[in-house]
Amino acid sequence: MRRICDTPLTLRVGRQELLFGNGWLLSNMLTPSQYLSHDAIRLTYTGTNYTVDAFAAKHNDSMQLFDDQKNLYGVWGTYTGFKPLSMSAYWLYVHDNTDIETGESTALGSWVNSLLGRHFGSTKLHTLGIHLLGKHAGFDYSLQTAYQFGDAEHIGAMFNNGGIFYGDNDAKYDNWGGEAILGYTFEDITWKPRPFIMGVYFQGEDNRDVSFWEWLNPFYEPEASVSFNRLFSDRNYSWTINDNSWLSNFIQLSAGLELQLTEKVLLNMRVSKNWADEPFNPPKSIKLGGNRVYVAPNLSFWTDKGSDDLGWEIASYVMYKYSPDLTFGLFGNVLFPDDGLTNGSFLHFYGTQFSGGTDDDTSAYLFWMAILKF
Repeated sequence: MRRICDTPLTLRVGRQELLFGNGWLLSNMLTPSQYLSHDAIRLTYTGTNYTVDAFAAKHNDSMQLFDDQKNLYGVWGTYTGFKPLSMSAYWLYVHDNTDIETGESTALGSWVNSLLGRHFGSTKLHTLGIHLLGKHAGFDYSLQTAYQFGDAEHIGAMFNNGGIFYGDNDAKYDNWGGEAILGYTFEDITWKPRPFIMGVYFQGEDNRDVSFWEWLNPFYEPEASVSFNRLFSDRNYSWTINDNSWLSNFIQLSAGLELQLTEKVLLNMRVSKNWADEPFNPPKSIKLGGNRVYVAPNLSFWTDKGSDDLGWEIASYVMYKYSPDLTFGLFGNVLFPDDGLTNGSFLHFYGTQFSGGTDDDTSAYLFWMAILKF
């Protein structure tokens, strides 16, 4: 519905895309080859130099009216009255009160945990952010940063140490994330070269270390490791590690070059250095015949010192826009891993899944893709 009550207000109800800004947190892509849509209600007010969107989206099927729900809410405003710079500010809220299995084996255990306030409630994730974007005098620039806060109940429930207490029901989001890009295009030179630099930061935690006395204590309450949640992003900063917008506890600095080889062919190349924001201290191990052997993995207090160095990578892609509706892409990535990957770090699924291997061999990733719009 457009121009509700003869105002510049638009209402859209039903299955739809929620793409805002350049897709850093809200995109219409789930992976580079999968599109994403939402069951949502969206109101858009369009002024002379600004737009304001408010929306609510449901992300699971439930027969209950208020319980067992997973919903996304947001308000996004953009000002475009200053030509060299558009400015956006937003609030996003994810409320997830789907059931969390606490794993008590007896009714008595459930009653004790309830009495002690150890049962889990709802995840309530708030995100406040800004996005500055523009072009001027050959330069292009994009700066976005966001702060997340709120209850991280579903993350806390994952940290069960096998003791009396199940998980961390005090887990909180308290994380920053950001991306900054600066480029310059030489319009009067063949291929219009565009050198650029980029920085990426997703704040993470790694509280998995325990002391000997904490390991021995059956009443020790584990502390969750909560990292920045990238929500519904489409960014893929590291193809070989298989980012697919899931990496967090992650830092990257890049320098690159973009060339418009023809009107329809674009070449992009970059070199990147990667780090883990907080390293993981792996179980004590020794090297035998080039393989890593863990000495006593059940003694979780006995660890080696972890590294935050994930290594270097070279990435490049070529995009051929055959027609307005058909585009071909060839993507390549070479990864030179360092100790933060060979020993392992918690990066995937927003810092909750182990990312690592057993060797430091150079890795490569190559894929071809065709995009057809209809």
